[in-house]
This record gives sequence, C-alpha cells and structure tokens, in this order.
Amino acid sequence: MQTKKALIVGGVLAVGILVLAGGVYAFQESKQEIRSLTQLNKACHETKDQDGFGNVTLSGGNFHDETGKLTNPCKIHILPGTTLQLKSIQLESADLLIDDQGGKTKTDEKHKPSHVILSGVNFSGQNAGFLINLSLTGSSIVIQDSMLNYPHSVGAGSGEGDADATATISILRSEIRSKSESSEGITMVSTGHAIFMDNKFELYEPDDIALLLGGTCEFRNNTNASNSCPEGQ
Repeated sequence: MQTKKALIVGGVLAVGILVLAGGVYAFQESKQEIRSLTQLNKACHETKDQDGFGNVTLSGGNFHDETGKLTNPCKIHILPGTTLQLKSIQLESADLLIDDQGGKTKTDEKHKPSHVILSGVNFSGQNAGFLINLSLTGSSIVIQDSMLNYPHSVGAGSGEGDADATATISILRSEIRSKSESSEGITMVSTGHAIFMDNKFELYEPDDIALLLGGTCEFRNNTNASNSCPEGQ
C-alpha cells in the first residue's frame, strides 16, 4: 500500500495522520502503552508489514501540545466507537494513514462510529502523503485551525458509498498544501454532510483546485477549491 496511490478510498477519499501523547493504546495484539510520539514512532518501526508500513491500533485518545516525528510510513487504525483528538501538535512524518479498519472487532462494534479531530495542528512530510479514511456509519472528521502540508497527496473521507448519510466532515479555517509536481491532489469527501469554510488550498499548478464533496454541503470562503453543491443545500 502506498498512501500516495490511495487517495480515493472506497469511492470516498484520502489523507491522514495523527497521534500522540496522553492515552493508553494497544498495538497489534499487545497491551503496550503509547503515551508519546516517540513511543508511536517506535511502534511504527516494530510492526512493519510487507510494504514497509507500520501498523498500530489505538483505542482513541486526547493528545495535545507535542512536537515529534514519525520516520517510518505508518497505518494508524482506530477502534470502532472511539475518538482520536489531536490539539496543538507539530508533526513531521513519512506516509501516514489513519483509518477505522484495524484491530479485531465484533460484528456489533462495526456499527459504532469513529471520530478524528485535528485542532491547531501542523503536519508535514518531505516525501509523503496523508490520509484519513473513516468508513463506519456515523463517522466524523474535523480539521480546524490547522496546516497539512504533504507533497504527494492530502485526503480525508468519512462514510461509505451512498449508504451513510449520517457521516460528516468539517474543514474550518485551515491551510492545506500538496504542491509537488507528482502530487495526486487534495480530496476531502463525506457521503453525509460536509462543511468547508474559510480554508486555503495550494497545489502544484496555479489552476489546480481541491476536490471537496458532500452529500449535502456548506461551502463558504474557500480558496482554490471546487464548490460541490449549492451553499446550504
């Protein structure tokens, strides 16, 4: 799996990262505690798959006020029914994927929504892509007052196909960049309601625009972005 090539996931979309200090998490089958970016970086190195990506499963968490690096490409799986919140984080990473596919879940747990909140964060990668992909019913993504800067791609998607009108995505007062010649763009999608307000998007070509989609939308004051549906529809 290459994050760069996985921008549109399940017909929805792309980008992702995340994670840090303060919670107790389990990765793979163990009960190892991950309380910092340093520990997360170590776990990503120790759990590599055949593609070289680390695989870490987290049971949510509320992390804030940390600076760190993830030097190995990593897939971070959050368990159904949990919320991962990152606030005031500065992170430099390799390819980074956050999704709700990981871990062993019971059938009834698969119907519990997962949530990712990025607030006041600054994430970047030198030769990398970023993807958040939450497919479970009722899932939500919030990115606010943040900077995401990944040359290969930036993506975020909530919901699965036409089946989940309750999924949501909110992108507010943020700057999102994917400016390399090889960029696969910026894509942010919800199969339910989407809010895009006061954002700036930057891509390699001046005429390129970010693809923003929702089942219903609120779209206001966005630079270099497509308006996928009438305001307030």
